[in-house]
This record gives sequence, C-alpha cells and structure tokens, in this order.
Amino acid sequence: MSDRNVGCRKMPRLSDTSDASIESVDPNAEAASSPRFDSVSPAENQPAGRKKKAGIAELFEPYEYQPPPLPPFNPKWGMKPIPAEGEEPRAYPDQPPARISNGQTDPPLWEDRKFRFKRGSRFVKSFRRLEDGPEDGPELDQEDLLTLQLIDMRPKGRNDPTPRRHPTFYTYISGKPKDWSCKQTIKALNDRRQQAIDRTTSDSPFTHLERSYLASIFHENPNVSIFEATERFNHRFMNQDYARSTAFEWDYISTGRTVESVRHEYLTYKPIYDRGEAPRKKDMMDSNMFRDRKHKVAIRKRMVAAFGKPNRLLDDNDSDSDNENENENENENENEEEAEAEAEVDDQAESSAGDSTSLDDELLELAGANVSAVNNSSI
Repeated sequence: MSDRNVGCRKMPRLSDTSDASIESVDPNAEAASSPRFDSVSPAENQPAGRKKKAGIAELFEPYEYQPPPLPPFNPKWGMKPIPAEGEEPRAYPDQPPARISNGQTDPPLWEDRKFRFKRGSRFVKSFRRLEDGPEDGPELDQEDLLTLQLIDMRPKGRNDPTPRRHPTFYTYISGKPKDWSCKQTIKALNDRRQQAIDRTTSDSPFTHLERSYLASIFHENPNVSIFEATERFNHRFMNQDYARSTAFEWDYISTGRTVESVRHEYLTYKPIYDRGEAPRKKDMMDSNMFRDRKHKVAIRKRMVAAFGKPNRLLDDNDSDSDNENENENENENENEEEAEAEAEVDDQAESSAGDSTSLDDELLELAGANVSAVNNSSI
C-alpha cells in the first residue's frame, strides 16, 4: 500500500447503498455533539460599544400609492429638436419664455423628474438645493417626490435602437423613509432616484461644458423658450461635438438632449441660469452638506486661534515629493481654499461655532489648548 492511501477509507458508491442503510440525521443533535462547530450569534462577534448597521430595507416603511392611468402617446414628448442641415435654430414664437413661465411649454410636458430629497424633515419650504424658501411660505411634502413621471427613452429592441418615448412611472420599491433626518436613508433615496432617471430616460447628467453653453443661451436670449433653448443646445452638440472638454473623452460624442432634459436642468438651477451663470460644484451640494462644511471651517478657525497657523516650511521639508513646483501648486491651492472658505463663513457659521458640542472642547483640551481662552477670543 502506498503512503498516499494510508489513513484513507474507501467510500461506498451511491448505487451500492440501499435505502435501508441511509439513516435520518437530526441537525440539532449533530450540532450538540460537535462543540467545535457551535453556532455563535452575531451579537457575540460584534465588538463592544459598536452598533450593528441597519440594512437599507429597515430604514423604510411601506408607501401606499396608486398611480393614475398612463396618458396616451404624444409625439411632442421625448423630442430632440434640431434645425435642418445648413439652417439656424428656430425661434418658436408660440412657446412661452422659460424665465417668466417657470419653464412651461405648450402643450405641457408630461415628464416630471422633480427634485432631490433633503435631509432633516419631511416638510420643507423649498425643494431646490441651498434654498430654504420664505418662512411664511407653504410647507412642501417630500413624499410627493417619491413617484416620478418619466419618458421611457430606452431602445425598442435589440435590433431597433429607436427610443420608445412612452410615459411611465417610477416609485421607490422600499417605500418611504422612517426617519427623514437619517443621512443613510436620504442618500439611498437620491441614489436610486438618479439611477432610475439614468436608466429610463437614457439621459446622463449634464457636464460642465454643457452647463456653460446652456447658461450662455439664457444669458444672450432672456426671452428664450425651453424648445428654442433645446434646439440651440442640440445645434451646438448633437452628433457633432464632444460634451466634455478634455481630449481623453473621445468616445463621448453628444447624442443631444430632449426638451424634458433641458427643462429639468433649467428648473433645478433656475435662479443661477436666470443670471446667465453655470451651476458650480457648491451649487450642487445639499443644504445640510453645505452647513456641515461651514461648521468644519468654523472649527478650523478655532484651532488656528488656539495654536496658530501651521508652518508651511515644515510641511515642505517633510514632504516626500522632490518636485518643488508640485509643492508650490499645493500651497496655492490651499491658499485659495482658505480664502474661499473664509468668504463662505457667514453669521450662521459663527453661531454654529459658538454652539459646538462638548466633544470639540474636549479635543481642544486634549491637544493642550485653553478652551475658555479660545472661546473668549472668538467672541
């Protein structure tokens, strides 16, 4: 017998095993006789003091909504207007100006992508980002944003790339939030919402280059309608130019935008486009994210007041980079970031610094600062 067969037992074939020789096994009894494989509850494996993170489904509760019947097909829905070859964009005199009509069209568009969800409360004064609305204004219910009216622009089939252009509804399958102040819940809602819009409408988010050109359209033509703005936009990009400004995006030739797409982009940042400006990254942040950033800037000011500004010469000497130009660029970026942060800190940020939690004071004390002196100097 060879060494490789030592200790091995020949197993019987299934065909040689009769039904009488197969015994029923009790899983509980087997587990009790094998202490090596005892089951351990997740709570025993969880470190002390750490709470188990709730799943996404546990953050929502059922949302009962019965959508109305879908309207019939309309040939003006899902259009990508573009002038004929060699012609200029049309003026559309029968359409109302977008600025004074809040982006309305004739006939009205059915699609309504609505707005992103805000964290804090179910009822808000305004759906737009960084806009709280008037104090005496009506309360807007964010549950109205859970159902979207979309135009299905996906291809009709594998061999037919023609878009369907049919109306459809989208409702988040998990329901409505249990807690509107939960950051994880609102993030899940906004992520699923954007995914549904991207997949159903086949409409990717606007790039900075597209936003800049759209802002120039509303700046040069104050009375432009949504239809005319869309046609001017497609005249610039559709099937003939890149939608991104870098040469590395060679595979992203613009396929144009629908009237619904341009209208949604305009209504999302209407105050900014009405000024003839393109939305910046700061304008796309949620109001709570912006307030958190202001709070961090206020805390950094307190650290500077306690310990002084950091010595940049020490930072340069400790840098692993051998490129002096790279260090200079980093310092310039830091100076610009500090200047921008100081310009953004208003009275609200100063008040939030005064109302900081005891944890911030405790961290300052551990670092060796006199908290009472810092607080007095910041007043």
